[in-house]
Amino acid sequence: MPTHGHGQGYLDLHFLLPEVVKNVEVYKGTYFAELGDFATAGAIKFKTVDRLEKNFVEVAVGSVPSKRSFANSRVVAGYQLPFLPQNKISSYIASEYIYSPSYFDISQNFKRFNLTSKTIFELNEKSNLKLLLTHFNSSWDASGQVPERGVESGLINRFGSIDNTEGGQTERQNMSLSYAYLNQNQSFESQFYVSKYKFNLYSNFTFFKDDSINGDQINQQDDRWIYGFNTKYVLNSDKNKLTLGGGFRFDDVENKLDHTLARNYLNGISHAHAREAATNVYVKDEYEILPKLTAELGVRFNYYNFDVQDLIASDSIYENYSNKNYQTQLAPKFNLTYSFSKDYKLFLNAGKGFHSNDARAVVQDKSTNHQLPTAWGGEIGLQIRPLSNLMFSAAFWGLELENELVFVGDDGTTENNGASRRIGIDLGVRASLKDWLFFDADLNLAKGRLLLQSFGEAMPNNYHIALAPTLTSTGGLTVRLPCGIEGSFRYRHISDRPANEDNSTIALGYTVADLSCFYKKSNYRVGFNIENLFNVKWNEAQFDTESRLKNETETVKELHFTPGTPFMAKAIFSVYF
Repeated sequence: MPTHGHGQGYLDLHFLLPEVVKNVEVYKGTYFAELGDFATAGAIKFKTVDRLEKNFVEVAVGSVPSKRSFANSRVVAGYQLPFLPQNKISSYIASEYIYSPSYFDISQNFKRFNLTSKTIFELNEKSNLKLLLTHFNSSWDASGQVPERGVESGLINRFGSIDNTEGGQTERQNMSLSYAYLNQNQSFESQFYVSKYKFNLYSNFTFFKDDSINGDQINQQDDRWIYGFNTKYVLNSDKNKLTLGGGFRFDDVENKLDHTLARNYLNGISHAHAREAATNVYVKDEYEILPKLTAELGVRFNYYNFDVQDLIASDSIYENYSNKNYQTQLAPKFNLTYSFSKDYKLFLNAGKGFHSNDARAVVQDKSTNHQLPTAWGGEIGLQIRPLSNLMFSAAFWGLELENELVFVGDDGTTENNGASRRIGIDLGVRASLKDWLFFDADLNLAKGRLLLQSFGEAMPNNYHIALAPTLTSTGGLTVRLPCGIEGSFRYRHISDRPANEDNSTIALGYTVADLSCFYKKSNYRVGFNIENLFNVKWNEAQFDTESRLKNETETVKELHFTPGTPFMAKAIFSVYF
């Protein structure tokens, strides 16, 4: 979500139930004309099922033995309503409730409720209407980020807190109505959607750095309506596929940032009403140049209009920044694939994209440069299948950002760290070791640098991109036996990486493994998940932060972190009917 009270581009997927996800489409890079804002390193699309195969109820209960505590519980259910053949209507509902005190010293009191409904209206053999409705709300307490010195001195343990009054509430309602028409040579799709969203978060990152009496707790709020429309037309021929598309999105947002003490208001820091309208049109053409060579050429035009009303009046200290502005971009896209055979493919991709800025920062920019912050990306890679049960992939990629924008949530501003460059290598392997045993692994190497200017040389010093990964890897083994037993052993790894520009603070890496095992029959499933199988001490969120504790006279700049999940076992029982 753009111009968000907690951070530009904040991602909200809490309303999405895994049980109704049909598939996940992953797009890498800036190379696809149908993708716009934030699709720089890549993008993900989730598609929900049109119909539940079976009704179901599932109960899961988790425990953390080292904390001698009940950690969480989850109940989820889905029901396919009886089909109405005379009206050609298919509909289902699914719902979820979670309660989790979690594994921290102070109960997190996490509560979440989800409700999803999808209805399909079959208009005729070639067209349909789909109505998706969701409701989500959640509330929690939080222990927040803790400083390394607080743990090392014994003031708190890893699962303790400096300010135990952090936490928040959020909710979201979605409505999506889509129309689809499909025949042998062409297709047409349109979607209209509306979302109502609220976010209310209490955090304390610096403790007593700025206010030695009341502390530095802040309250970030975001209250918005989102309206949008997407459409595309696809025309197919023997060697050609032409796509014309476009869309519109309007965010009507009220953001607030307040100074608070134990969730009680002290004074306001910022308060704004932002209206952000994004319009796009695109065209792409996929065609066969030669029997083994295919190309996809595309271009996308983006137009953004920003209207911000600063709700804090000007005085001798504060300057009201109410203003309007706009930004545009024309973005070419290029994808080329050469197939030596059906098992050996070489690909080359390149394109221009963008990562928009917070509207409050855009309207304060008095320059005449109305270009969206540009991202240029490219990759060359190979996919090979030397055996029917073995596949390798490799890609070398690069990404140039015109502006390395960092949203500063403490005071609601945006910092521009200048241009940046990332280059990397991605390696992957997929193998069927047996009919019932599968292996996969991915290794990603990356190097990031801040630049003197776009496509220029790296900064002579302080050139590290804070928290940018340098080495990551995921993989594991999956078992599916004919008798109904299935399970997996999975790992994820991230190496140490700079937490700031001069590499004086290190964000610690980790390797965490998970294990799952289930026995499934036609009408039930029973099993368990184990998170962090080897009980590794790992940090989930990590930041280089300057803070001051209550008994300190000077501030200290060091690593602050949120501890990751310790060994946790979860029993799961599902019934299908």
